[in-house]
Amino acid sequence: SGRLTVIMGPSGCGKTTLLDHLAQRIDGSKKGRRLTGVVTANGMAMAAATKRGFRAAYVQQEDALVGVLSVIETLRVAAALAGVPSERADE
Repeated sequence: SGRLTVIMGPSGCGKTTLLDHLAQRIDGSKKGRRLTGVVTANGMAMAAATKRGFRAAYVQQEDALVGVLSVIETLRVAAALAGVPSERADE
């Protein structure tokens, strides 16, 4: 089966900036951004991984509701991702 990775946090905390940097959509030295640390992909520095064909991308999620889920199902998924115990999710 597949894998689901979730990046959560309040508005303005840098979720999109992180994803943009990992997908190499922004230059980290511009707009006053200060990026520290080493980004690796498959155990290699990002520059080396990119030369070997590694590509990172993501699809921006604009909708608050997923079209194939009912409202209650969407709320249950959001509660589960937020760590709300399943027995409390229907409250």
